[in-house]
Amino acid sequence: MKKYKSYLIMLVLILMCGVFLFLLINPDIFRNTINDIKREGKTEIGEMVYFLPEKDQVAMDSKPRFKAEIKAKDEFISDVQKKEDTLKSIKSAESGIYSGYYFDGIYDSWQQAYEKYLEEYGEDSEGEESFSYGLIYVNDDSIPELVCNSGNENSGNQILTFYNGRVNVLQTKKLYFTYLPMKNLLDNSDGGEGKYFDNFFSIENGKWYLVAEGEYVNKLSDSKDNFYKFNGQYLASMNDYDEKVSEYYHKELVTLPKTIYVLKEIMAIIKEGAFSSKGHTYEIVSVDISWNNARKKCDEKGGYLATITSLEELQTIVDTISDKKLTGYTFFIGGLRKNDFSYGWAEYGNIEDLSYMPWSAYHDMDIFGENEPSYFSKNAEGKKIDEEVFALIYKNGEYKIFDVPKQYLKEFPAKKGKIGYICEYSD
Repeated sequence: MKKYKSYLIMLVLILMCGVFLFLLINPDIFRNTINDIKREGKTEIGEMVYFLPEKDQVAMDSKPRFKAEIKAKDEFISDVQKKEDTLKSIKSAESGIYSGYYFDGIYDSWQQAYEKYLEEYGEDSEGEESFSYGLIYVNDDSIPELVCNSGNENSGNQILTFYNGRVNVLQTKKLYFTYLPMKNLLDNSDGGEGKYFDNFFSIENGKWYLVAEGEYVNKLSDSKDNFYKFNGQYLASMNDYDEKVSEYYHKELVTLPKTIYVLKEIMAIIKEGAFSSKGHTYEIVSVDISWNNARKKCDEKGGYLATITSLEELQTIVDTISDKKLTGYTFFIGGLRKNDFSYGWAEYGNIEDLSYMPWSAYHDMDIFGENEPSYFSKNAEGKKIDEEVFALIYKNGEYKIFDVPKQYLKEFPAKKGKIGYICEYSD
């Protein structure tokens, strides 16, 4: 009897080793078996649930690549269409991968909270501005999200949302993003050198969540390195990837911040609900003059050569020029070169301590002429000249800022009779 028991034990051990070796050689069978068990709801497995707002779909990922708040689900949702009540509970829960972080403090209003954030992070240690800004509405509440664009691919954007006294901040990967206004879906999509990604975020109870993600390598049409993956599912082609995204992210409806602001302007909008120069008046003077003399004239009148810190202000000035029927003139404004490659605004007659101009914000506003500022140019005789100040020049049917020499008429005598300056007066 003992002999038979020994044989039986040996047989069981041999069978177990065989099964183990078989599964080791064929891991997909083991993986599929586990997936079958999960689909049948026979075990409780912690899963990441992605909420896709535009479609009644969920996708699962049991190997998250991000730190997240993961809540175990009592059963695996295998057929969303047949379980609408369960889907509604997912939509109302904090689902997806928590991707934001809280800014310190509890605040009475979004204005107070955003103002505090800008006071802390709006300038670097040297007093130079760190970002350009925009206000957008991602979800359908009455509180805007604040976009802080670093202008640097490595630093990306910080996008703030406010809820119940607190600010939650989303840090994007690189800079580019679009969003569906009021539909609670934002796509941070970027990449380079054939490698790209889409990270989709929604706001739930004042927090940012990653709700879907895609990535693809698309270098050459016949490259063996190409792949397309959305929510963990590999796809056959770029067309398949685009179709997967378009099932719920309607790209024809997406937008970007339509107006970009510098720090001074976003602060004014948050505090006062209007840009900083609202109520200012502008005097348009047509006279052949140098920049230095124009500055003195404005000082004597109790104003200063105009500073332009927002698209709204530029439009106000352009409208005033049009009303005076002086379109086509070149007008000096208050920009002055600080050093080899930097300009500032000489406000209120002060040209010793020029206000800083964040270049990324101004270029995002599309307020400069093409390839401006250029710092140097050639005059009518082909001689290289320094460009030390700013002027509004009418070109290609619109006014833009150009840098020009202080003695503009001396270098470009053909402009005689078409020179002027703009004085700005505060309330």
